[in-house]
Amino acid sequence: MRKLSNLKFRSLRFLCIGLNIEDFSPYTWQYVSDYDLLPTRIQEPKRRSVSMSPNGKSSIMLEIPCNKDDEIWNMKEEKLLEIVKNDLKKLDFDIEDKIVDYFSFITEHAYTLMDIDYAKKRDDSFEYLNRFKNLTMAGRQGTFRYIFLDTAMETGLMAAHRVLDEKSYTKEKIYNHRNEKTVIETKSVV
Repeated sequence: MRKLSNLKFRSLRFLCIGLNIEDFSPYTWQYVSDYDLLPTRIQEPKRRSVSMSPNGKSSIMLEIPCNKDDEIWNMKEEKLLEIVKNDLKKLDFDIEDKIVDYFSFITEHAYTLMDIDYAKKRDDSFEYLNRFKNLTMAGRQGTFRYIFLDTAMETGLMAAHRVLDEKSYTKEKIYNHRNEKTVIETKSVV
């Protein structure tokens, strides 16, 4: 059988922890850039919506990069939790006696790896997938790009318009929506 894509992907393991505290922090997202620590991002879901947590409680979701079938992918939840608790202590977050529950889940194709041949591999994948006239892809996984949530949602809306037969929404326009050469956050808003 022929391999359809040469794109490579990074997997993620998510560890979700229910906490018996009002707030973990004042931030929705916190990025962790220390290579000695397992999580790379911490999210507190109730910062997006108060409906994401019971009154007086909170939770965190930790993103932990891995590869399918590696040590982290296969690690028992109890061991993963112990490592993460220690990592959080190093960041001055002691949750030891505040945990009410936890669980983890994994996603195999979380992030497309952008190696030296990424653009060609992406174009080759689209060339193959565009053979299917009734297939319109959107979002991070569908456009093979790391994009912000709002951009992913916009590509989904564009795909819906395309399904409704609005000719101005081409597949290429969806795939490359907000594909600027400059990171938007580095531009001055003044």
